[in-house]
Amino acid sequence: MKKLVTLALINPISGTGKQKGIANRLKTHLDKDKFILDVRETEYAGHAIELSKEAANNGVDVVIAVGGDGTVNEVAQGLLHSNTAMAIIPCGSGNGFARHLGISCSPFKAISQLNSMVSCLVDTLQVNDHLSVNVSGVGYDAFISHEFAKMNSRGLSSYIRAILTSYFSYNDRNYTLTINDRREELQAFMVSFANSSQFGNNAFIAPNASLQDGKFNISVIKKPRWFEIPYLTYSLFMKKLDKCGIYNSYECDSCIVEQSDTILHVDGEPVESDSVLKIELLNKSLNVMVPESMKQIV
Repeated sequence: MKKLVTLALINPISGTGKQKGIANRLKTHLDKDKFILDVRETEYAGHAIELSKEAANNGVDVVIAVGGDGTVNEVAQGLLHSNTAMAIIPCGSGNGFARHLGISCSPFKAISQLNSMVSCLVDTLQVNDHLSVNVSGVGYDAFISHEFAKMNSRGLSSYIRAILTSYFSYNDRNYTLTINDRREELQAFMVSFANSSQFGNNAFIAPNASLQDGKFNISVIKKPRWFEIPYLTYSLFMKKLDKCGIYNSYECDSCIVEQSDTILHVDGEPVESDSVLKIELLNKSLNVMVPESMKQIV
Protein backbone atom coordinates (compact mmCIF):
# COMPACT_ATOMS: atom_id res chain seq x y z
CA MET A 1 0.00 0.00 0.00
CA LYS A 2 1.30 3.43 -0.96
CA LYS A 3 2.10 5.57 2.05
CA LEU A 4 0.34 8.93 2.26
CA VAL A 5 2.66 11.93 2.26
CA THR A 6 1.18 14.03 5.06
CA LEU A 7 1.74 17.53 6.39
CA ALA A 8 0.38 18.53 9.80
CA LEU A 9 -0.15 22.28 10.21
CA ILE A 10 -0.39 23.26 13.86
CA ASN A 11 -1.78 26.62 14.93
CA PRO A 12 0.25 27.27 18.12
CA ILE A 13 -2.20 29.90 19.38
CA SER A 14 -5.46 28.03 18.77
CA GLY A 15 -8.09 29.15 21.28
CA THR A 16 -8.22 26.26 23.75
CA GLY A 17 -4.58 25.18 23.95
CA LYS A 18 -5.41 21.55 23.13
CA GLN A 19 -2.80 21.62 20.37
CA LYS A 20 0.07 21.56 22.88
CA GLY A 21 1.92 18.27 22.61
CA ILE A 22 0.13 17.28 19.41
CA ALA A 23 3.33 17.19 17.33
CA ASN A 24 4.86 14.50 19.53
CA ARG A 25 1.58 12.59 19.70
CA LEU A 26 1.33 12.59 15.92
CA LYS A 27 4.88 11.37 15.49
CA THR A 28 4.28 8.62 18.05
CA HIS A 29 0.74 7.44 17.30
CA LEU A 30 0.10 8.12 13.61
CA ASP A 31 0.39 4.85 11.71
CA LYS A 32 3.89 4.81 10.19
CA ASP A 33 2.85 2.09 7.75
CA LYS A 34 0.23 4.43 6.29
CA PHE A 35 1.60 7.98 6.69
CA ILE A 36 4.88 9.77 5.98
CA LEU A 37 4.59 12.73 8.34
CA ASP A 38 5.99 16.25 8.34
CA VAL A 39 4.93 18.83 10.95
CA ARG A 40 4.97 22.61 10.74
CA GLU A 41 3.57 25.42 12.87
CA THR A 42 1.74 28.35 11.33
CA GLU A 43 3.30 31.73 12.09
CA TYR A 44 0.69 34.33 11.11
CA ALA A 45 -2.86 34.74 9.84
CA GLY A 46 -3.14 33.26 6.37
CA HIS A 47 0.00 31.15 6.71
CA ALA A 48 -1.99 27.89 6.66
CA ILE A 49 -3.47 28.93 3.29
CA GLU A 50 -0.01 29.39 1.82
CA LEU A 51 1.41 26.17 3.26
CA SER A 52 -1.63 24.11 2.22
CA LYS A 53 -1.59 25.46 -1.33
CA GLU A 54 2.13 24.74 -1.56
CA ALA A 55 1.55 21.22 -0.26
CA ALA A 56 -1.18 20.58 -2.83
CA ASN A 57 1.03 21.87 -5.64
CA ASN A 58 3.81 19.54 -4.47
CA GLY A 59 1.57 16.47 -4.50
CA VAL A 60 1.16 16.02 -0.75
CA ASP A 61 -1.65 13.53 -0.11
CA VAL A 62 -3.05 14.82 3.20
CA VAL A 63 -2.83 18.10 5.11
CA ILE A 64 -3.90 17.89 8.76
CA ALA A 65 -5.42 21.08 10.19
CA VAL A 66 -4.55 21.19 13.89
CA GLY A 67 -6.50 24.07 15.40
CA GLY A 68 -9.94 25.63 15.51
CA ASP A 69 -12.48 26.51 12.84
CA GLY A 70 -10.29 29.36 11.58
CA THR A 71 -7.37 27.01 10.96
CA VAL A 72 -9.70 24.52 9.24
CA ASN A 73 -11.01 27.29 7.00
CA GLU A 74 -7.50 28.40 6.02
CA VAL A 75 -6.38 24.87 5.17
CA ALA A 76 -9.56 24.37 3.14
CA GLN A 77 -8.81 27.53 1.17
CA GLY A 78 -5.39 26.20 0.25
CA LEU A 79 -6.71 22.77 -0.77
CA LEU A 80 -9.88 23.80 -2.62
CA HIS A 81 -10.34 21.96 -5.95
CA SER A 82 -7.18 19.92 -5.40
CA ASN A 83 -6.56 16.19 -4.95
CA THR A 84 -5.03 16.74 -1.52
CA ALA A 85 -7.31 15.73 1.36
CA MET A 86 -7.83 17.76 4.52
CA ALA A 87 -7.81 15.95 7.85
CA ILE A 88 -8.72 17.68 11.12
CA ILE A 89 -7.51 17.42 14.68
CA PRO A 90 -9.93 19.79 16.44
CA CYS A 91 -8.39 22.16 18.97
CA GLY A 92 -10.82 25.08 18.85
CA SER A 93 -13.72 26.25 20.97
CA GLY A 94 -16.56 25.14 18.67
CA ASN A 95 -15.22 22.64 16.12
CA GLY A 96 -18.49 22.62 14.18
CA PHE A 97 -17.16 21.21 10.91
CA ALA A 98 -15.16 18.47 12.63
CA ARG A 99 -18.16 17.46 14.74
CA HIS A 100 -20.35 17.21 11.65
CA LEU A 101 -17.76 14.89 10.08
CA GLY A 102 -17.80 12.62 13.13
CA ILE A 103 -14.30 13.56 14.26
CA SER A 104 -13.66 13.39 17.98
CA CYS A 105 -13.04 16.68 19.79
CA SER A 106 -10.40 14.90 21.86
CA PRO A 107 -7.24 15.57 19.82
CA PHE A 108 -5.72 12.29 20.91
CA LYS A 109 -8.81 10.28 19.89
CA ALA A 110 -8.84 12.21 16.60
CA ILE A 111 -5.30 10.99 15.89
CA SER A 112 -6.42 7.42 16.51
CA GLN A 113 -9.39 7.92 14.18
CA LEU A 114 -7.12 9.30 11.48
CA ASN A 115 -5.31 5.99 11.20
CA SER A 116 -8.42 4.39 9.70
CA MET A 117 -10.08 7.35 7.98
CA VAL A 118 -11.06 7.46 4.31
CA SER A 119 -11.38 10.42 1.96
CA CYS A 120 -14.55 11.83 0.39
CA LEU A 121 -15.55 14.93 -1.55
CA VAL A 122 -17.77 17.54 0.11
CA ASP A 123 -19.40 20.82 -0.84
CA THR A 124 -18.19 24.24 0.26
CA LEU A 125 -19.66 27.75 0.06
CA GLN A 126 -18.38 30.94 -1.54
CA VAL A 127 -19.63 34.01 0.35
CA ASN A 128 -18.51 36.95 -1.79
CA ASP A 129 -14.71 36.61 -1.63
CA HIS A 130 -14.72 34.27 1.37
CA LEU A 131 -14.70 30.48 1.45
CA SER A 132 -16.96 28.86 4.04
CA VAL A 133 -16.88 25.15 4.88
CA ASN A 134 -19.20 25.17 7.87
CA VAL A 135 -21.67 27.93 8.83
CA SER A 136 -21.49 31.63 8.03
CA GLY A 137 -24.04 34.36 8.57
CA VAL A 138 -25.23 37.88 9.18
CA GLY A 139 -27.15 39.43 12.01
CA TYR A 140 -26.81 38.61 15.68
CA ASP A 141 -24.41 35.68 15.33
CA ALA A 142 -22.12 37.83 13.17
CA PHE A 143 -22.31 40.60 15.78
CA ILE A 144 -21.49 38.10 18.54
CA SER A 145 -18.52 36.73 16.59
CA HIS A 146 -17.08 40.25 16.44
CA GLU A 147 -17.66 40.71 20.17
CA PHE A 148 -16.26 37.24 20.97
CA ALA A 149 -13.08 38.06 19.06
CA LYS A 150 -12.42 40.96 21.44
CA MET A 151 -12.60 38.77 24.56
CA ASN A 152 -9.54 37.56 26.43
CA SER A 153 -10.81 33.99 26.92
CA ARG A 154 -12.36 31.48 24.52
CA GLY A 155 -14.74 28.56 24.97
CA LEU A 156 -18.48 28.12 25.35
CA SER A 157 -18.71 30.09 28.61
CA SER A 158 -17.16 33.18 27.01
CA TYR A 159 -19.48 32.84 24.03
CA ILE A 160 -22.51 32.69 26.31
CA ARG A 161 -21.25 35.74 28.19
CA ALA A 162 -20.98 37.67 24.92
CA ILE A 163 -24.57 36.71 24.10
CA LEU A 164 -25.97 37.74 27.48
CA THR A 165 -24.32 41.16 27.46
CA SER A 166 -25.79 42.21 24.10
CA TYR A 167 -29.04 40.32 23.64
CA PHE A 168 -31.45 42.99 24.90
CA SER A 169 -29.95 45.80 22.83
CA TYR A 170 -29.84 43.90 19.53
CA ASN A 171 -33.07 43.74 17.52
CA ASP A 172 -34.28 42.26 14.24
CA ARG A 173 -32.79 43.74 11.08
CA ASN A 174 -34.24 44.06 7.57
CA TYR A 175 -32.99 41.62 4.92
CA THR A 176 -33.83 40.84 1.32
CA LEU A 177 -33.21 37.33 0.06
CA THR A 178 -33.13 36.51 -3.63
CA ILE A 179 -33.37 32.79 -4.34
CA ASN A 180 -33.93 31.57 -7.92
CA ASP A 181 -35.09 35.06 -8.98
CA ARG A 182 -37.61 35.18 -6.15
CA ARG A 183 -37.14 38.15 -3.82
CA GLU A 184 -38.35 38.01 -0.26
CA GLU A 185 -38.13 40.85 2.25
CA LEU A 186 -38.04 39.85 5.88
CA GLN A 187 -37.03 40.87 9.37
CA ALA A 188 -34.68 38.56 11.21
CA PHE A 189 -32.47 38.36 14.25
CA MET A 190 -29.98 36.28 12.31
CA VAL A 191 -29.60 34.68 8.89
CA SER A 192 -27.21 31.74 8.66
CA PHE A 193 -25.75 30.07 5.57
CA ALA A 194 -25.23 26.48 6.61
CA ASN A 195 -23.11 24.08 4.60
CA SER A 196 -22.97 21.67 7.54
CA SER A 197 -25.39 21.18 10.39
CA GLN A 198 -24.00 23.09 13.36
CA PHE A 199 -22.22 26.18 14.63
CA GLY A 200 -20.16 24.04 17.01
CA ASN A 201 -20.54 22.65 20.52
CA ASN A 202 -23.45 20.57 19.11
CA ALA A 203 -25.63 23.63 18.53
CA PHE A 204 -27.52 22.58 15.36
CA ILE A 205 -28.60 25.53 13.24
CA ALA A 206 -29.45 23.29 10.24
CA PRO A 207 -30.10 19.79 11.61
CA ASN A 208 -30.72 18.19 8.21
CA ALA A 209 -27.84 19.81 6.32
CA SER A 210 -25.66 17.57 4.17
CA LEU A 211 -22.18 18.26 2.81
CA GLN A 212 -22.80 16.23 -0.33
CA ASP A 213 -26.28 17.11 -1.60
CA GLY A 214 -25.39 20.09 -3.79
CA LYS A 215 -27.42 22.50 -1.64
CA PHE A 216 -26.95 24.66 1.42
CA ASN A 217 -29.41 25.69 4.08
CA ILE A 218 -30.45 29.27 4.86
CA SER A 219 -31.66 29.40 8.44
CA VAL A 220 -33.67 32.45 9.51
CA ILE A 221 -34.44 33.16 13.16
CA LYS A 222 -36.51 36.05 14.48
CA LYS A 223 -35.61 37.51 17.87
CA PRO A 224 -37.07 35.30 20.57
CA ARG A 225 -39.06 36.85 23.39
CA TRP A 226 -37.52 36.18 26.77
CA PHE A 227 -39.88 33.30 27.55
CA GLU A 228 -39.09 31.65 24.19
CA ILE A 229 -35.35 31.47 24.86
CA PRO A 230 -35.35 28.22 26.88
CA TYR A 231 -37.27 26.32 24.19
CA LEU A 232 -35.15 27.85 21.41
CA THR A 233 -31.99 26.78 23.25
CA TYR A 234 -33.38 23.30 23.82
CA SER A 235 -34.34 23.03 20.15
CA LEU A 236 -30.93 24.23 19.00
CA PHE A 237 -29.12 21.48 20.89
CA MET A 238 -31.72 18.75 20.31
CA LYS A 239 -31.96 19.20 16.50
CA LYS A 240 -35.54 20.46 16.70
CA LEU A 241 -35.30 24.03 15.41
CA ASP A 242 -37.90 23.28 12.76
CA LYS A 243 -40.46 23.01 15.60
CA CYS A 244 -39.92 26.65 16.59
CA GLY A 245 -42.35 29.25 15.27
CA ILE A 246 -39.60 31.88 15.02
CA TYR A 247 -37.48 29.69 12.72
CA ASN A 248 -37.68 29.31 8.96
CA SER A 249 -35.33 27.74 6.43
CA TYR A 250 -34.65 27.48 2.71
CA GLU A 251 -32.52 25.16 0.59
CA CYS A 252 -30.73 26.38 -2.52
CA ASP A 253 -27.44 26.34 -4.40
CA SER A 254 -27.12 30.12 -4.68
CA CYS A 255 -28.60 33.17 -3.00
CA ILE A 256 -28.18 36.93 -2.77
CA VAL A 257 -28.65 38.57 0.63
CA GLU A 258 -29.03 42.31 1.06
CA GLN A 259 -28.56 43.78 4.53
CA SER A 260 -28.13 47.19 6.13
CA ASP A 261 -25.05 46.13 8.12
CA THR A 262 -21.59 45.30 6.82
CA ILE A 263 -20.57 42.62 9.29
CA LEU A 264 -20.39 38.93 8.58
CA HIS A 265 -18.97 35.84 10.18
CA VAL A 266 -17.36 33.12 8.10
CA ASP A 267 -17.13 29.81 9.94
CA GLY A 268 -17.31 31.77 13.18
CA GLU A 269 -14.55 34.22 12.27
CA PRO A 270 -15.59 37.91 12.13
CA VAL A 271 -15.02 39.72 8.84
CA GLU A 272 -16.11 43.00 7.35
CA SER A 273 -18.27 42.62 4.26
CA ASP A 274 -20.35 44.43 1.69
CA SER A 275 -24.02 44.98 2.39
CA VAL A 276 -24.84 42.71 -0.57
CA LEU A 277 -23.69 39.11 -0.27
CA LYS A 278 -23.69 36.47 -3.00
CA ILE A 279 -23.57 32.94 -1.60
CA GLU A 280 -22.82 30.12 -4.02
CA LEU A 281 -22.39 26.41 -3.41
CA LEU A 282 -19.19 24.86 -4.76
CA ASN A 283 -20.23 21.28 -5.43
CA LYS A 284 -17.84 18.54 -4.22
CA SER A 285 -14.97 21.01 -4.14
CA LEU A 286 -13.01 19.80 -1.10
CA ASN A 287 -11.49 16.42 -0.30
CA VAL A 288 -11.73 15.57 3.41
CA MET A 289 -10.74 12.64 5.63
CA VAL A 290 -13.62 11.15 7.61
CA PRO A 291 -14.27 8.03 9.69
CA GLU A 292 -15.32 5.26 7.29
CA SER A 293 -18.71 4.99 8.99
CA MET A 294 -19.43 8.63 8.07
CA LYS A 295 -18.46 8.47 4.40
CA GLN A 296 -22.01 8.08 3.07
CA ILE A 297 -23.83 10.33 5.55
CA VAL A 298 -21.84 13.56 5.83
